[in-house]
Amino acid sequence: MADCYRKGKGVSRDKSLAKELYREATAADNEEAKKILEEW
Repeated sequence: MADCYRKGKGVSRDKSLAKELYREATAADNEEAKKILEEW
């Protein structure tokens, strides 16, 4: 879902919400989300 908000796919683009969702995914130990946040 975070990718959708980051890229505006099917929803309005909202980078702050995307970042929040990536942080939640990182807290759940999602490695892909961690990599995206590191590059952010």
